[in-house]
Amino acid sequence: MKILTLPIVLLLTLSAFAQGPIETYYLPAEGLAGEPLKAALHEIINDHFTYPYTSSGTDTWDILKETDRDPNNPDNVIQFYTGNSVNAAQEYNSGNGWTREHVWAKSHGDFGTSQGAGTDVHHLRPAHQGTNSARNNRWFDICDIPYDTYGNLKCSAIWGWEPRDEVKGDVARMLFYMAVRYEGSNGDPDLELVDTIPSDNNTPEPIHAKLSTLMAWHVSDPVSDFERNRNDIIYTYYQGNRNPFIDDQSFACRIWQDFCTQLPIVLTQFDAVPDNNTVVLEWEVNPGVEINYFDIERSKDGITWEPVGIELALSGGFVQRYTYTDENPWVGESYYRIKWVSLEGTFGRSDVETIIFEEEAISFDINPNPNNGIFELNIDMPESFPVGVQIFDGIGRLVYEHAFLASTTIVREEIDVSKLSPGFYVVHLRAGDYHKSQKLVKQ
Repeated sequence: MKILTLPIVLLLTLSAFAQGPIETYYLPAEGLAGEPLKAALHEIINDHFTYPYTSSGTDTWDILKETDRDPNNPDNVIQFYTGNSVNAAQEYNSGNGWTREHVWAKSHGDFGTSQGAGTDVHHLRPAHQGTNSARNNRWFDICDIPYDTYGNLKCSAIWGWEPRDEVKGDVARMLFYMAVRYEGSNGDPDLELVDTIPSDNNTPEPIHAKLSTLMAWHVSDPVSDFERNRNDIIYTYYQGNRNPFIDDQSFACRIWQDFCTQLPIVLTQFDAVPDNNTVVLEWEVNPGVEINYFDIERSKDGITWEPVGIELALSGGFVQRYTYTDENPWVGESYYRIKWVSLEGTFGRSDVETIIFEEEAISFDINPNPNNGIFELNIDMPESFPVGVQIFDGIGRLVYEHAFLASTTIVREEIDVSKLSPGFYVVHLRAGDYHKSQKLVKQ
């Protein structure tokens, strides 16, 4: 196996590279499935930088203090199976501190704590000493015998280990990673996932189980922000490789197709943010089925909803990021949510985001309205801006456009609409970065 150390200059280079889009990182895997996809991902994440298990320099203790830091207490790490937050600096502390768990049991492949599989922090996690010993080298599967009260853990006396619900997907994605990263080249073990529990729990064979259970956990416990942050830290500052199954949950189904459990559509990181005279909605989605479009919905009371607009879905398997701008938000408190609609017509909705939109920094009115020819546009602005006026008909066609440079903050501009046919129109005003729309009735 190739053993690499990480000099400071290269660390800086790696950090800069990490800012690039994840889609570019996985381009060699685009459009592939089954063994070709597994091989392509292996080449992408192979030959990462390795660190010693224990050392006077940077070792796995140090890295886990960063990757598994408690976001609510930076002096602590979170124990993987129990969820407890413990002091990071104490490390092992003669068994009174915390220990390092090999999620892919190091005896299954007999790689121990050697640099490479034995120190790969993509599958190393802080753990409670007693819980780590209890898990030992058990396979992962559904169990029905409670182990302890730390984190609703369950096991069987011989072979099974079932973690708490909050990390079941984490377990699956770490084992998926190991089975792809280690393929027997350059002295590495050739790790494989199997769906049959071996009769000998202590077998040194480079296998782990149970694949169908792991796939179900992968689906039931989607990727969390904690996992994403952990993946970014490992990639940017230490190993220089990523866990593909955190970045794109669909990879697992595309590789192990016989064990595929269809992923639910998961909308994550949905935010509604006031921006000048608009509200900007941003969200991410990791699709397990093909999405047709998104409905953006808005409410004043969280009970009665109205459609604001439609955003067509992008194609491709990577996590997609979307932005939609509500150019006519309500003043005061309002609620937003995203409805996704699949090609088959099924649908679901995101969580609700609440915002408080303050009074506009710019206002305008149309006088008279309705009118039959010429109206006055009255504009109040915090400072003088270039002004653009557009008028759209009832089906969204641009029928009038006018631009001018305002020399004062209070503007009275005459607009001639005598040539427009009677009906309803929308007047859209843009002044600097502010924009606002209002209905116009032409008689």
